[in-house]
Amino acid sequence: MDQMYPTGISLVMIQVNFKCGGMALGMYCCHRIIDGPTCIAFLRAWAETPQGSGTEVIPRFVPCNSLFPQNPSPPKDSTLLMWPSMFNQSKYVTRRLLFDASALNSLKAKVASSSFVPTRVKALFGLTLKCAISASKSRFGFQRPSVLSLAVSLRSKFFPPPSQFAMGNHLWSAVAQSKADVGTELHRLVRNLRDATSKIDGGFVRGIRGGEGFSKVTECLKELRELYSNEGANYCWKFWMNETGTFGGSPEATGPGFVVSGCITINRRMKNMSSPKLQH
Repeated sequence: MDQMYPTGISLVMIQVNFKCGGMALGMYCCHRIIDGPTCIAFLRAWAETPQGSGTEVIPRFVPCNSLFPQNPSPPKDSTLLMWPSMFNQSKYVTRRLLFDASALNSLKAKVASSSFVPTRVKALFGLTLKCAISASKSRFGFQRPSVLSLAVSLRSKFFPPPSQFAMGNHLWSAVAQSKADVGTELHRLVRNLRDATSKIDGGFVRGIRGGEGFSKVTECLKELRELYSNEGANYCWKFWMNETGTFGGSPEATGPGFVVSGCITINRRMKNMSSPKLQH
C-alpha cells in the first residue's frame, strides 16, 4: 500500500451535516482490497449500528487469497499484472439520467424475442451504445468500431460461492466488440452484449483457479490491453451494476465521488418521479 500511495491516504473521508437535518456520508476504499458487494455488506452492517435494534452486527471479513492460486514468482514485466486502462486523457462531462420502470420495460419488450429475453440493464446499455454510434457517425461521417466493457461479478460463478464478506476485487471485464461494417440494430447490440457476458461463467472461473490460473489471468490481461489500445475503436465504456443500502431511511441520492468515462446504474424505487429534486 505504501508503494501505491507513498503520501498516505484516508480510508473514510468525511461526514457533512446540513442545517436542514440532512447528512452526507463519503467513503474511500481501495478497489484492490474491496469490491462493490463487500462494500455494500459493510455499509449495511455499519448502518445497523445507530438503529437501536439491540443486535450488534460485526462483519467477518475473510481474505480471498485462498480462492485463487498464489504465484511465488511474479513475472519480470510487472506491467503484465496491471489492469489496462481504457480511456485517454480527455475531458468528460457527467450527466444523471433517470429512466422510469415503464420505459425500461417497454425497451426490454422491443428487444425480446421467443428465444431471448434481455435484462433491463442490458437493454438500456444497448440503447446507449446505439445512440453513441449514431452520434459518432454523424460527427465523423462514417461508422467506427466500438468496444463496450461490462464489469461482471465473479462471486456468483464460484461453487460454492464465497462469503459476502470475502475481501478482494472479484470482478472481471466482459468485452463486446462491434465492427464498423456490422449493423447497429438494437437487438443485435444487446445480443452481442449478452454473448460477451455469458463467456464469464463457472468454466471461466475454474480455469483461472486451476494450476495454470495465474498464466491465464496474465494472458487475459494482455488481450484486454491490446484491445483497449486499438486506435480504430471510437469509445470504450465500463459499466458497473450496484445497489445501495439505507441509513435510517432511504437516501435521497447515491453515487460515486469520482469522475469516470463510463456509466454506473443504480436501481431505486422512486416515490415521486415528478419531484423537482429529480428534474436536474
